[in-house]
Amino acid sequence: MSGIFIFDKSQNLYKTIPDKKILANYQEQELNGLISGTCQVKYSSDLEDAFFYGVKDEDKFWLYSIKNAIKKENTITFKGVHIMYDDLKGKVVRDIRPNDKLVGSVCTSILVGTGWECISHCNVRGSANFYYQSSLSALYKIAQKFGVDFIPVIKFSDGKIVAKEIHIYSKLGEDLGKVFSYKDNLVQVVAETSSDELFTAFIGRGKGEMKTDESGKATGGYGRKIKFDSINYKDTIDGITVHSPIGSDMIEIKEATRIYGYPDGSPRICTVDFDDIEDKRELAIATFKYAIEHSRPRVQLRAKGHAYERIGIGEIVTIIGPMDIRFKTRIYKLKKDFLSKKILDFEFGDKIVKSMSDRLKDSQINSKADEINDISFMDSIFTMIESTYYNEDGYQYDLKPDNKYKLPAGLYSFNKPIDQNPDKVIYLGAGKLMIANSKKDDGSWNFRVALNGDSVNADEIRAGILRGGKVRWNLEDGTFIIGNNPTDYNLYWDGSTLHLRNVDIDLENNRTIQDLKNKQGMTDKEIAARKEEIESAKKDLQEAKTSLEGSISEVSNNVGDLDNRLDQQDERNKLVSKDILDLKTNLKITDGKIQTSVDSINKTVEEKIRANKDYINEKDTSLRTYLNNNYSSISQTDEKISSEVVKIQVETEEKIRLGDNNLKSYITQNYTTINQTNEKIEATVKSFKDDMSKYESRFTQLKDEISLQVSSSKQSGVYKNLIKYAWKWASGHGIYWYPDKNDKGVAQGGTYYIESNGDIRFTSNKKANTWTAFNFDLVEMEAGIKEYTVICEPSEMKDTLQYPQFQIRNKEGDNITNYPYFNKKDRVYKLVIKDDKLNEIPNIFRISFKDSQAGTDKDRSIVIPQGKLAVVKGWHPNLTWNDIYTPNDQGIEEVRSELKVKANEISASVSNKVRGLESKISIQADRISSKVSRGDIISEINQSPEQIKIKASKIDLTGNVSVRGDFATYDGSGNIGVEMSYNRVRWSDNRWENKTFGEINVVKNYSSDYNYKFNIGHFKTGRTTISYNDGSSWYPYVTFDRWNYTGNGGQSHPVCFNEGVRFKGECKFQDIIHFDHMRLREYTNGIALENYDGNGLFVDRDGSVWIMKGSRRYEVDVK
Repeated sequence: MSGIFIFDKSQNLYKTIPDKKILANYQEQELNGLISGTCQVKYSSDLEDAFFYGVKDEDKFWLYSIKNAIKKENTITFKGVHIMYDDLKGKVVRDIRPNDKLVGSVCTSILVGTGWECISHCNVRGSANFYYQSSLSALYKIAQKFGVDFIPVIKFSDGKIVAKEIHIYSKLGEDLGKVFSYKDNLVQVVAETSSDELFTAFIGRGKGEMKTDESGKATGGYGRKIKFDSINYKDTIDGITVHSPIGSDMIEIKEATRIYGYPDGSPRICTVDFDDIEDKRELAIATFKYAIEHSRPRVQLRAKGHAYERIGIGEIVTIIGPMDIRFKTRIYKLKKDFLSKKILDFEFGDKIVKSMSDRLKDSQINSKADEINDISFMDSIFTMIESTYYNEDGYQYDLKPDNKYKLPAGLYSFNKPIDQNPDKVIYLGAGKLMIANSKKDDGSWNFRVALNGDSVNADEIRAGILRGGKVRWNLEDGTFIIGNNPTDYNLYWDGSTLHLRNVDIDLENNRTIQDLKNKQGMTDKEIAARKEEIESAKKDLQEAKTSLEGSISEVSNNVGDLDNRLDQQDERNKLVSKDILDLKTNLKITDGKIQTSVDSINKTVEEKIRANKDYINEKDTSLRTYLNNNYSSISQTDEKISSEVVKIQVETEEKIRLGDNNLKSYITQNYTTINQTNEKIEATVKSFKDDMSKYESRFTQLKDEISLQVSSSKQSGVYKNLIKYAWKWASGHGIYWYPDKNDKGVAQGGTYYIESNGDIRFTSNKKANTWTAFNFDLVEMEAGIKEYTVICEPSEMKDTLQYPQFQIRNKEGDNITNYPYFNKKDRVYKLVIKDDKLNEIPNIFRISFKDSQAGTDKDRSIVIPQGKLAVVKGWHPNLTWNDIYTPNDQGIEEVRSELKVKANEISASVSNKVRGLESKISIQADRISSKVSRGDIISEINQSPEQIKIKASKIDLTGNVSVRGDFATYDGSGNIGVEMSYNRVRWSDNRWENKTFGEINVVKNYSSDYNYKFNIGHFKTGRTTISYNDGSSWYPYVTFDRWNYTGNGGQSHPVCFNEGVRFKGECKFQDIIHFDHMRLREYTNGIALENYDGNGLFVDRDGSVWIMKGSRRYEVDVK
């Protein structure tokens, strides 16, 4: 049935409009972008309640959220956007960081809680970060980051929306051979970019090369970015062929160079970086594809749809541009008329003009920029330093040992010439950097800043913000945060108040402290006046006590009167105590000491209250609660302050224990305590929100230490998986083969296997017409529950299996449910307990299947991935894996953070128990250390006055890295491998007594002050070879072997060519060319080819040929 379907606010269908009553109905769809719809129908009053409208289009169903309703004359026009955008825009992805995950898995994680499910049709993998952004912007980011396309799919059946899915494809649309030309009258150029700034050749650079040691093991560092100049790359894409031979690091589109290159025919060249590519051939391919897209002017085209065949979103088409340039592009926007079933128009090419939705999408993707602050303290410091930089000159000296100034050898930079008594200096030498701004009384330098390989030392180190992970310490305004921001934190100190989740501690405004401050300034006269007030209060308290006793004895006659009198007495004594029914006050003043003790009312009154409690409960519950109220005890002297607040009296707790376990559980699990003495102040806040979430924060202050601890533990999921050990398949974990006792043909076989990846494989017994059954133990089962939900996602099921089914059985093994059949397509199944079995406790969950009659020798099996089988209480037709948790320690995620402040140390740590993650930082006067670990993987940074140590499996330095001084590599025993200094690189190897083998340097030719040479050489310890590797061994092209290590070299001929040599151009040889048995020798009057006895051929300068025999020569007639 076609037409328009009208839905109310709850997406319930209440009206259908047939096609004949529809005046207009069309949709605009953008590739990976906005989908909007517009329809116009005849007006009726019931359309005023419309919130959504839907349209069936062939095999698709589109559902729009109505954003605008326009009534005009007797028509109404609805304008809406696809509901996916509303559903995803209102959900937040808090912190998801997938690493090398399938795109379908990533998409599923960002759709949690949206009501949408991801269906992936590709195996694209990648990594991304999603941090406090809407699910919609996260979906846009997936499409951009993974290079995939998505389209929303609504499943509509029997008037109901049964599923909402987002389908992911590597590419929507195909290349069906459509060609469009600029010259076509039906094609309109919407926008076009200039060709003035085009490039026609591109140098591609990839990820930095990983550094390795001599054994080929990765050191964790990265060097220069890779290029593809060492490979011979030739390829053809879209009819364009390129060739980048060895030695060339760029891809040139020669067709584009002829049109857009320089007048002399050379290409316009630019550099493009692909920071995530590590393979050289892959880098060349990526550069080629980039070149194809960016070596031509960008163009945006529009065409009328009715003039062409069927057009699809994402379809690949060919454009013929000016000068017959051809290139491929995609259709990225369609406008379709649902009434005529035709495409009205479409856009393709390069999207230059952006719509409002495009700009909104871009802003959602790029809205995670850092905050920009006003000029801070550190900005002013750097400004001051920069101003002095431009107003002072420097004078540099390279002083050698035993210099006339008697200063240590090294590089010096003074603010004045050295002979004009400079008062500022920077010294660099012997592995140290030292700075002084003054001199001592004896004239020596007063160094106050020193840096070496171990540490940075200074009288004062200025910094703006210390930041690491989720810890941020702003040293300018004094704020401190453990968390994401000032509104989402575990701990936040704003400079005056300490915020611990739901508890704020403001010591300055603490009532007890303010009272003490006020009392410290009281005179004797004021104390006497206060004493009179308290004596009067004692008298009033006694009267209240008498009244209370009388009221209790008369409570059976007039409970209401007692309540009124208590209220009146409260007003008279409110300055003494908040609750006179529970408290009495006794004040003693001795020798300037103030001692206050607040005790519970005497036992006599308590006994009378208990005696009448039952009657009070019966007559007036509210009065009974009031009488069993809270009490406080405070003991205070000049040396000790002790405060304890207890919420419920012992009698009330006993009553709750006997009568209301739920209330007691809530009071027990959600509490705040404060303990304070002259030695310690401690505050604890604890809350158990439900079975899955627990939170606790604690603040402790000692005389020499302040500590903060915040922890939370959370069990993910909503419904508990009732299958024992379901979180990890393992032999003996409550799974066993069990034949059906009622089936006579049951075979004593059939086994299950735990495969290497953790999946479980159930196999048949290979006998015809027999059942194979496997049982799972269930936990926390109870009688009386009618329905259960089974969710199962097998990765493999053999088609020859018959009747695969689920059952729940009691402890005797009897089936007490229906037995739904399952397959690979569906995931959720309903199990219903039989009415006459509701009082029995389920004990076993069973999977069973039957062999077919034929082919019994074949193996039949079902494979269920680890954790992809669950049974939960109740029927949940839309159950997903994210809704399920399994009760086990590995499923509880505990996050804990701690901050400690001592006089000599500040330390902070954050840990995640499940993921095995922990980070720590410690600051002391002589040491700063930080550590981040994940299991056995640890990275550490330790800084002391002497050195800085960094330990990590990988160290990634991004940007320009410079080293002032020498650089060296070492093996595990501390032996030097490579030494690098200003103009020299030297190689050593401890495998031969730490010998030095070779060096690259720049050396001076001592015959001239301006004659330098670049030198590659070896020492007496070895030889130099230029070699190639065939995949297993190195073979030399040429060997330089002056000390004859090869046996083929030596002083007489130290250069040995081991392969054929081709000389192109002139070659000049001096002296003798030797062969194994002959030599080519030049004489003063000619050249001879002779053996080592002097016999051979001789050619003189005139060209005459002679035969040499001993000392004689015979001329040869060459006519």
